[in-house]
Amino acid sequence: MSNSPDIRLSASERRKAVAALGEHLALRRLNAEEYEARAAQANQATHRGDLMALFTDLPEPRPNFDTEPEEEEESQPRTTAIGRVAYALFPLAGVFAFALVYLTGAWWWMLVLPPLLYAARQLTR
Repeated sequence: MSNSPDIRLSASERRKAVAALGEHLALRRLNAEEYEARAAQANQATHRGDLMALFTDLPEPRPNFDTEPEEEEESQPRTTAIGRVAYALFPLAGVFAFALVYLTGAWWWMLVLPPLLYAARQLTR
């Protein structure tokens, strides 16, 4: 694949560029203000030349345009640790709620726990 500055960018190429800028921030080559400005420019970039200009004064890592763009990650749900736990526990929410009612004597567990696990499951997808 060509490194021509006139080729349009994919979303994954923009994300890789922002990740590379993040590495430069972690190595303290960029301060927070420079990182924010360059990351904003990277997210707005439309052509490879726009991204290459953000890395002219920086060593590796830089965006690599020699590889094929990866498939967009949006097709796979991003699940956090809380979401994975809520997803695993949701089928057992009634059992857990009943056990808590029995152990604590508070009936409201039946009203709170299943919707809470369902909400956590939906919000963390």
